[in-house]
Amino acid sequence: MTATGFAFAENIVSFLLNKLLYSLNYSVNWVESLSYSNTVGITISAFETVVLYFIIIAVLLSISSRKSKFLRFALFLLILFTAFQLQEKKTMQDQRIMVVYDTPSTSVIDFMDGFNNYTLYLSDTTTKLASSDFYTQNFRWERRLKKQEVITSDVKRSNFYRSKNFVQFFNKKILLWDDGFVKPENISATSWDYIIVSAKTKINLENINVKQLIIESSVPYYNFLEIKKECLKWDIPFYNVNESGAFIYSSCQ
Repeated sequence: MTATGFAFAENIVSFLLNKLLYSLNYSVNWVESLSYSNTVGITISAFETVVLYFIIIAVLLSISSRKSKFLRFALFLLILFTAFQLQEKKTMQDQRIMVVYDTPSTSVIDFMDGFNNYTLYLSDTTTKLASSDFYTQNFRWERRLKKQEVITSDVKRSNFYRSKNFVQFFNKKILLWDDGFVKPENISATSWDYIIVSAKTKINLENINVKQLIIESSVPYYNFLEIKKECLKWDIPFYNVNESGAFIYSSCQ
């Protein structure tokens, strides 16, 4: 081939490559513009992931070998996968979970009732609220929550009730002990399941009847040491989110 021929062929290849790259970029941009092209919030277990891989392999073997046994095996695995999904959905529908998250510089508590979620942000900083989703969203996706309600004031729902610093979630009684909480004189008349301590709070646990005290992530270390002494003094079990990670109460996991 002459030099002129090589130059011509080079121009043709260059032209085709440019058109191919242009088409590729256009197709990527087009897919990104479609509704639901970027899907989030989908979680499957490790077992379900393995099942999906076997389904794909079985389908490919069925196509390449043209043997129906691989297709039947793929259909069996698909039924098995669907059964697991339905069982998980039933489990999530009955779930009741309280989570005190380990989130830096802010306080987030979720109360999950089936597919509903009631969230308490014990902070008024918008930036902190947005950044806390990085630490909370994956668990919410895992529990397949469909509706989130941010609780900012007193509220009453079928299985969730809040009045100032008092929360009742199903049959669990919870006291939110923050730096604005004033201990009432008749507090000994109430038996608490949980007390959640937040911020730079000084507490006095005398005459307190509680099954467990939770120290959430906004409590500084020096405050934690004071709270720890108080818990040991009155023989009250405590859980420090900063040291042990998120606290999770669940009647269905």
